[in-house]
Amino acid sequence: MLKKISLLLAIGVIGVLGLSTPAAAKTRYTMVDHSTYVQPQNYHNRDTRTHYLWNWNHGAKLHNLRNYPHTTWKVTQTALLKHGRKAARYYYVVSANGRTSGWVWHGFVTAGTARKRAAASVDGVYFTSKSYYAGTGRYSNAQLEGVVTQRIHDDGFAVNNDLAMVNDYNWSNQLSPTPSQLAQSIQALHRKRLTPANVGVVTATPADLAHWIDPQHGNEQLEVTGQGQLASHLVSWVEQQLTAHHATQYSLYDGFSGEISQNTLHVQLILYYLK
Repeated sequence: MLKKISLLLAIGVIGVLGLSTPAAAKTRYTMVDHSTYVQPQNYHNRDTRTHYLWNWNHGAKLHNLRNYPHTTWKVTQTALLKHGRKAARYYYVVSANGRTSGWVWHGFVTAGTARKRAAASVDGVYFTSKSYYAGTGRYSNAQLEGVVTQRIHDDGFAVNNDLAMVNDYNWSNQLSPTPSQLAQSIQALHRKRLTPANVGVVTATPADLAHWIDPQHGNEQLEVTGQGQLASHLVSWVEQQLTAHHATQYSLYDGFSGEISQNTLHVQLILYYLK
C-alpha cells in the first residue's frame, strides 16, 4: 500500500512540474542537423565580451567565454539548432586541456589560434633579387613560402592537398581560375571531394607591394637584407580572406615578377579555399 501511495505521489509531482513549466519548455532548442569534423579546427574568441557556452539543447549555460580570453578552442562538431521559426549554426568547442566544452553560436568565435597577434614585424626572409624557376619567370624562394605557410598553419588554417593539386595544375598549364577552367581542372584531376560549387577563388595584385615590404618608407631592398615584412603581410592577406569566407583550408599561388633591385617587383596572388 505504501508503495502505491509513493508511486501516486511521484506521478503527481511530475505532473505538476510538467504543467508548471510550459514557458521553459518553449525556450529549448532542437537539433536540425549535426556533423563531426574529421580534423578539428582551431578557433578563438571573437572579442572579450560575455558570450556563453551552452549544453546541446541550449537549455543551460555552461561557461562564459569572457573567462577564457587566451584559450584556443577545438571545434569538433557543428549543428543547426532551431528555436521556433529561427535556426542558427552552432559549434561544439573543447579547450586544449579538455576541461571546458560546450556549444556556442558560430559568430562568437573566429578561426585561428588564440595568441597575441603583433603587428607585422621583420620576417627574417632573405628574398633574393633575381631568383627564378628556369624559363618560367617565377621566383623560387622556398624560405618565403615556408615562413608564410608555417605562420598560416600556426594560426589554425591548413593547406588542402586537393586544392594544391588544382593550383599546380592551373599554374603548369597557365590556366586562369575562371569558373569554367576551374571545373575543367577538377574534372581532369579526378578530385572527387572538390566541385566547382565548394571551391572559392580570390585573386589580387597588390599595388602597394613596396609598402608590404617596408610600411614606413616603401624600400623594397629591405626584403633582400631580411629586414622586410613581406611574409607577414602575405600571411595577413591570406588570413583576412579565409576568415571573411569562413574557410579554414586553402592553397596559395604567389606569382612574382620583376626585380627588387630595379624596384619593379610585382606579385599576383591566387587564393583557392574550400567552402
